[in-house]
Order: sequence, then structure tokens, then C-alpha cells
Amino acid sequence: MDKCPRRTLLGGIGSTLAVSVAGCLSTPGDGSPTGNESENETEAETNDDADENDADTEFDSLLEYLPAPDGDEPATLVTVDVDALAEANDPYGAQSFGSGFDIDSDSVSNAVVVELGENYSTSIAVLEGASIAGDGDSDGESDRRESVSGIEYDRYEADSRVAGVTDDVTVIARSRNRNGDEDEDEQSSTDPDALLEAAFEAAAGETERLLESDPVYEAALETFSDTDHTVVMTGQAITTSDDDDIQPEDIEYVVHGTTVRGPDTIEIRYGLRFIDASLITDEFLADLEEEFGYGAVEDDPEIGVDDTLVTVSTVLDLEAQRKAQEIESPQVRGPREIDRDAEYVELEVTRGDPTPVEDLTLELNDEEYDPDIWAGDQETIEEGDTIRIAMDDLEPNLQLTLSHEHAYGGSSMGTSINSHFEFESEYDLETETVSLEYTDEIPLDGDKLYLAVHEDRTGFDDEPVESTQPWTGQEVTEGATATLDDVPAGHSVIVGWRGDSRRDSIYTHYAHPPGYASTDYDYESKTLAVTLELDEPRPAAEYKLLVADEPAAVQWTDDGDTVEPGATIELEDVDVGTSGTVVWGDDEVRISGFTARPSVDIELRTDDGYTIEHVGGDELPIESLEAAVWTDDDLEVVELEGGDDVGETFTEGDIVSLDLEDEDVRNVNLKYDDHPVGHAMADRDES
Repeated sequence: MDKCPRRTLLGGIGSTLAVSVAGCLSTPGDGSPTGNESENETEAETNDDADENDADTEFDSLLEYLPAPDGDEPATLVTVDVDALAEANDPYGAQSFGSGFDIDSDSVSNAVVVELGENYSTSIAVLEGASIAGDGDSDGESDRRESVSGIEYDRYEADSRVAGVTDDVTVIARSRNRNGDEDEDEQSSTDPDALLEAAFEAAAGETERLLESDPVYEAALETFSDTDHTVVMTGQAITTSDDDDIQPEDIEYVVHGTTVRGPDTIEIRYGLRFIDASLITDEFLADLEEEFGYGAVEDDPEIGVDDTLVTVSTVLDLEAQRKAQEIESPQVRGPREIDRDAEYVELEVTRGDPTPVEDLTLELNDEEYDPDIWAGDQETIEEGDTIRIAMDDLEPNLQLTLSHEHAYGGSSMGTSINSHFEFESEYDLETETVSLEYTDEIPLDGDKLYLAVHEDRTGFDDEPVESTQPWTGQEVTEGATATLDDVPAGHSVIVGWRGDSRRDSIYTHYAHPPGYASTDYDYESKTLAVTLELDEPRPAAEYKLLVADEPAAVQWTDDGDTVEPGATIELEDVDVGTSGTVVWGDDEVRISGFTARPSVDIELRTDDGYTIEHVGGDELPIESLEAAVWTDDDLEVVELEGGDDVGETFTEGDIVSLDLEDEDVRNVNLKYDDHPVGHAMADRDES
């Protein structure tokens, strides 16, 4: 299930709410946060008849299982009335529960989930009325245990999840923070078993509960007391349409509520509690009204302001959404090469139903483009057609947006063309200088060119560290040069057109620190060798190996003050999935990253159905393998079927079948416990 970003973009909230009928909580057992809004449930008459006090208490017994978070880490809290959800005609499919465990969704009546950490690294889900059949990714076996607080339960395990089943509830705990270097004699607080134990302690009243830890959670839940599904988020930033961030410290909480008013009608409500009413601007309210009025809504959204609380509500027409799902809007792809002697640049329409040109809008750099030019004599646009741009209107890094408005909402897609120009560049580590020479034959207007320095891993629209325009007043032609001083290793220099953000870039040079690192993981012995690839010997103290963001037990300084090209250090007892980086210098600039995983050479065969042959590499348990198959239209994850000729281990020479029907397969990724370990492309001539 797609993760819902903790940073909510108002530029997409309205459309995201429209698809929230599927919601991010389609697998609460997976801990998938529903950071966005969601789907929910119950017919209008059910809500009308329900006593409001009952609505306040229906989740109380489940919420008791949620322990308080550690410190001030951000949290996402979700409550779902599953029975009410079933009343909605969900256009996105049925809800599933308990990823990794075989849980009958029909047996679940209510659910609560808490997601903790910046990256949703841990979660606890509590399902009322659920039971585990034992299939799924788990081994199907359980053992009877008793928690420290005296609660008896059946324990199941599946990858990074454990489940505890009592007579009343199923509690599923997930953690992504287990690493191969973790001390097995000490149980981390983020270990799933420790999370499960904490949940049972909270239920027994022996540790602080989530709602007791901060009154903000209960206040948020009470914002919309009659919802069938509620999502509460703390530690959330909001980005408005003018890209001005509202920071987490300015917000007490964000709450999303959903109520099913009928089989084809759901009400969506959104609340945001600021710390100060002065932060509520007219521009922000206008953003909300515009975004929540988008899509298959029945009427204009209602906006309310009560001191520091902003609320917005809208009603979605699910029947209209289902019809919108059936509409395939045109998508275009830019040319690989541009014939600059031609009159037009042509873009291929790669998919899309026949669509009237009058329903489409093409924008170039946010300016509407003349349909008489881009569509020509065409009255409709569909897959296989082309649209065009006059060569006189082509400029570097041209941003295109094709929008489709129809009776049930609309959609848009964007791309850029003419975005890459030729430069030669080099970096002098000692002087921290980047030198560039323009080597393309296409003249450029120097007044529109920028040179900018960006820190590593910044966003497309983040401000640069430094920006200059060295070619002002010049026509930049082949051979033009420029330099930038004081560029630290690990930073990037971009040549920008009409701006200095990464989004404006037509060329990028990365000031790479000295050297690279390569890794070799031995699956059988669980050892990881890390080798430095250098041009010359360097001080060993410059380099450091980090595992899970902490210095590894072995370092290059262990072998002396100088590190030679090809110097290798080896880690032992490294589990599959352990990740790390090699960094350089006092600022720990990233040189290379790695994830320890086995490797298998595979070939994809299509002469008799679809099969994968093991042609070299590690021998892996077949029960831990799955194939992510890319077809021309979709991505599908399938189990491997070994048959009588393949045992419990996938070894060289083995051939396994893929459970695929009439699919046009493009490529296959073999995965071991969700880690990619092999790749194969389809022979298009065979398929």
C-alpha cells in the first residue's frame, strides 16, 4: 500500500481525498499509515440512530492497547469502524487486513492503528473480532504465551511483524528498525515483540497509554465526533500552493474524518489546529476551498474557523468516482531526440481514450498553449496520436502540463523536454573549485542562465547555498567557461535555466569526495566485505563505515594511518537487509551506500508460459522468494511455483513457474524477503 506522506501537499489534498475511499489504511496490520484521509463507512440512517456517547466510546477498549510514544516523536493515530465502511460502494476495492497474516476482513468490526517515527518505522494495530488462519507470509504456526502483564495470547510471526491473538482482539506490531548488528541479547524498544509487549502492558494499565500521554490526541478525536474513520497526525508540515511551509511547530494536530452517508455518498472533513490564530491566512483558506472543491464533490466545500481551529468539509459522490476511474486521460512522452531543423517538436500520446481537444489544456511553463498549434487539425486525441510544439516556442527545460477536465473531475500529467545540454566539468578537491565548459552547439541566452550550489539530497525547489549569473549579457556558445569557488565535497553545482533550483537544471556536476566503495556480501557466511576504490593512498581517518547510522565495529583506521587503494574491511554476522554507508571527512559526506543482500542470476523464459531459471549465484529458500513482474500495463507480485523438480531451496539449474496468464511481461525482479536479489528482461521477440 502506498505510504501517505507526513508532509501533506495542499496542491493535492482535494484529489487525494477523492481517492481516500481506498485510503492508506487498506492494510492496517501492515501498519500502513493513513496519513491522508480515507474511506469510511456507515449509512446515514445508522449515524442518525447512533447515540453520540456510543460513538465516543466504541474504540475505547481498542485504544487502551496503544502505549505512549517515546519522547516527542511524531505519531499518526487511526480509528476505523469497519462495519460502517462496508456500507460504502468502494470504487477502489475491498479492504484487507494484517499484511503477512491471513486475516478474514469480514471478521474485523473495528480497528485502531498508531504509526510512530518520521518514517513510520514502527506501528501497532489492534483489530476487534479478527482471527489468524495461519497462512499468508507467516509460517502458519503459533505458540501460546503470556505477557508480563498476565495477558495470554497466541503469537504469530511474519517477517518484521508479530501478532498476538487473544479472545477479544488481534494485536499486530511492526518494526523496520531491526538490523543485523543489533545485540540479540538486548531487546530493542522498536523490536516487534517489545512493541507487542508494550501494547499488552498498556491494555493492563501498567504503562502510560497514548491518549494519556498528550491531551492533543483526545482533543483531535473529539473534533469530529460522529465520523466512521478518523486519522490524527502530529509533527506534520503543510505546504501551501505558494510553497510557503507551515511548520510542525505551528500546528497542534491535523485530523481527517470520514463518514459514509449512503452507499454512494461519503462526507470528508479535515481539521487543523494551529498554535496561534494569526497563522490562519486568507491564502491558506483559499487553498483549502480550491482543493476540497476538486473532483467528484456534490457541492462547494464548507470552510469554518473557530479561534485556532480550521475545518473544511465536503461530500464525495462515489458513483461519479467510479465513472472517473473508467476514464483514461491522454498521456504524452517527449522525444528522445529533437530535430532542430523541423518546424515542430512532436510528442507521442502513449495512452488515453479518444478525448475531445476542447476538453484538454496544454500549458508550457504554466502558460496555456494555442490548441490550433498543439492539436493541429485533430478534433480528438488518443493513444497513438501526436501533439506538437512549434520549434520557435521551444526553449531549454520546457515544462509541459496536459490537463483533462471532464464531468467527473479531471486529471493532469506533466513532463519536461529539451532539458539536457552538454558541458564538461571537473572538481578540484584541494581548492574546492568546480570548472565548467559549454560544449553544446546550441547557443543559449546568458541572461537566463544560473550557476548554483546545492547541498546533497535537497528537494527540487529548495534554495541553493550560492547562486550567480556568470554569463549575463552574453550569448553562451560552445567553449564558454565559468568557475565556482568554495564548493564543498558532497555538494552539487547546477546550471539552471530561468532559475537556480534543481528543477531548473539543464546540467549537474556533483563534487564527489575522493574514492568510491564497493561491497561483496556472502550470504552463506553472513559476511560483508567493503572495499575502498581510490586513485592514490589517503589518510585512513578520512573514511568511516557506518551501519544503521552508527560507526561499525571495524574501520580502516584499524590497519594504520594510511589507506591504500583496494583496502578492504570485513564485517561478520551481517543479516540480509542490513544497510550502511561509507562517508568521508569531518562532515561525513556520503561516498557509497549499500544493503546486504544475496544475489541470484536469473533468466526469464517465455517459450512455455513464464518461468525463471536460476543460472548462478546464491541458493535461497524458495518460500522466501517472490517475483515482482512488470507488464506493459501494471506491476504484479506473484509467488514462485517450483513443482516436483524443485525442492525447498532455489539452486542453480532450477526452473520455477510464474502464475501469470495472458500478460505481456517486460521484466522480472526476484525478491528475497522483499529485497531485490535478481533481475531479468523479457526477450521481446519471444514474447
